[in-house]
Amino acid sequence: MDLVGARPGTLVTPRGGAGPSPRQQPARTAALTGLIGPTVPRRAFVDATGTPVPLPRAVRRVVATHHEVGVLLLDLGAPLVGCAGVLEGVEPVGEPGAPDPDAVAALRPDVIVCGTVDRAHDLRDAALLAALRRLASVVAVDLARPRAAAADLRALLGPATVERPAPAPLPDRPPGPPTTRPQLW
Repeated sequence: MDLVGARPGTLVTPRGGAGPSPRQQPARTAALTGLIGPTVPRRAFVDATGTPVPLPRAVRRVVATHHEVGVLLLDLGAPLVGCAGVLEGVEPVGEPGAPDPDAVAALRPDVIVCGTVDRAHDLRDAALLAALRRLASVVAVDLARPRAAAADLRALLGPATVERPAPAPLPDRPPGPPTTRPQLW
């Protein structure tokens, strides 16, 4: 490929021809992207590895790659349909850290959530990560930082997160606002 004589802002094709940059033709680029890309509206999300991950607007089906991730997702009210490992009431999709891509594909998830180790996905195999990315968006959360992981998952789930009901009032206190007069004796 010969780059001599190519102007900045042009796209050089493998055959050496130069054409206008996609940035100079945003309408055409958007139309072509719509034809070959997903038509589902997407939103941006940066996971615990620092990787930008495109997500659907509504997350309706989630698969976890570890039991710990699955428990955290269930605590947040996520629509968890599968989990690698054993989690009561959730379809198993393989061993922790090594979900079976065929079992995951059968559940048709919108998002696959895994943990991280040193800002890298904690799956057993890099080829497995590539296979899972072909099925759905793969998001990593840092389980060593539970508050950050929960906040990331709330952002990931968006409005689909089910809020937990408020705890019942303590039996020795009447429901309602506290009294303004303290009882001293």
